[in-house]
Formats: sequence, C-alpha cells, structure tokens
Amino acid sequence: MRAPLCVTSVFFFLFCYLYELSSSKSVFYSPESLTVSSNQTLVSPGNVFEIGLFKPNEYISRWYLGIWYKEDPKRTSLWVANRVKPLTKPVGILKFFGNNLVLFEQDNIPVWKTNLTGGGVSSRMVAELFDNGNFVVKDSSDPEGYLWQSFDSPTDTLLPEMKLKMTTYSSEDDPR
Repeated sequence: MRAPLCVTSVFFFLFCYLYELSSSKSVFYSPESLTVSSNQTLVSPGNVFEIGLFKPNEYISRWYLGIWYKEDPKRTSLWVANRVKPLTKPVGILKFFGNNLVLFEQDNIPVWKTNLTGGGVSSRMVAELFDNGNFVVKDSSDPEGYLWQSFDSPTDTLLPEMKLKMTTYSSEDDPR
C-alpha cells in the first residue's frame, strides 16, 4: 500500500526543514539578514572556524560576536567584533545597511559595524567566513577584492595567515 501524497509531502518538507537546520552556512548575501546566537552561527566551509555569539563566562550576561575554532567547546574567542558595546541578550541580527555590515540588538539598535566609507557597490554584498578564520565583506561581482576583513582589525590573537602591520615614526619627533 502506498502512502497518501499528503503524507509523503509532509515528510519531504520536514526532511528539507531539518536538513536546513543541520546544514551550516559560511556565507550570506544582502539583502538577507542573519540571526546570530550561541547556536545560530556561520561555519567556515571546512568546519574549521565558527562565528556567532558567545559570552566570556557563565556569570557575565554580555554577549559578543566572535570567531573561534569550531571544535573548541569553550569557544575561546580569536576575534571579537563588538568589544566596546556588547549585546545584552543572547541574540543579534547581522545585516547589510548601506555598504556596511551591521550587528543589531533585537530592538534594532546598532552595536557594531564595519565602518566602510564610500559607495559604488553595484551588486549584492557578501559576508563570508573562510577556513583561515578571516571574516570578510565583499562585492559579489569582485570575489577577490575585500571591502573589509577581520584580519585588518585583529583583537588579541594572531592567526597563521594574518599579517601584522607595524607603523614607524617619520622621525623621532614626528609620529606620522
């Protein structure tokens, strides 16, 4: 006896929904928004790094957008976006606003952005997490040109492919 078509359809849609929940994304595009939390994250394609919300310890109720090694159960942060203004709740929204990627509190209050200046992006914007731990924002028509990248604003951990930029004084009395 064959299952009725409606039962088969329900199982198919349930399978697709569960697959979507279990599959990991490493990229999202404008005008999409991405809800981030401790269990809603972006994962690099090779499951090396993860970006999402974490809190430094269980006694602190401040939440930060950060990158950590996917297999690290402690979620030791390697890069933190919103150090200055943490979230007060364990959910945030990442979305493109103009040419910037912005992290919003649930009440649509911005707490961090990429600070890109200028305009002229003619196609969809892309945010992507790579297997080297670099989180980038780029124009989808230029896959190699990054408009912003986390590697340019390291926090307190240097990853293997990061380049440390040092500036020197022009002279002893001129720090330009």
